[in-house]
Amino acid sequence: RGHLAEADTWLNRALGQPGGDQPTLGRAKCLYGLSGLNMGRGQYAAAEHMAQGARALFNALGNAVEEAFSLFHLGLACIRLGKYVEARGYLEAGLALSRAARHGGAEALCLSTLAELAIDLGHNDEARGWAEAALARATDTGQARQIAAANGILGVLSTPHEDYLEAAARLE
Repeated sequence: RGHLAEADTWLNRALGQPGGDQPTLGRAKCLYGLSGLNMGRGQYAAAEHMAQGARALFNALGNAVEEAFSLFHLGLACIRLGKYVEARGYLEAGLALSRAARHGGAEALCLSTLAELAIDLGHNDEARGWAEAALARATDTGQARQIAAANGILGVLSTPHEDYLEAAARLE
């Protein structure tokens, strides 16, 4: 936790510097970083607020990839806040942007998070489709963390069907 507090201090100091309130890439990245820190602390409303600011700046700066990552943060924060309709909208927008920008990592991240959202809503068949798409995209682009996430989701989805061999293989 100490590292999160230190990162929070430095990001807020950067924002407090002269010109820190200007619509720059540096400000956008600080807001995005604060969104992630708040997410890690379970402060989802604050994470949502920071991600909104980051997204607006990345959009204004024409940085589609970073905007897609900000949309992922917005989607995840909304899932945690129980705002499922908003979460889906943000994640689908992030997916569209990441595909347009041809960024496989952002695309796989949005796909796997859409799978998590579908699980939360009890839509396991839809979740499997999102997770399989995430696994395929992550594999194509060598995104090891997203390969693991997609396999984890597919493993969890296998257990209600008592397909324990598949679950064990995916969760290893």
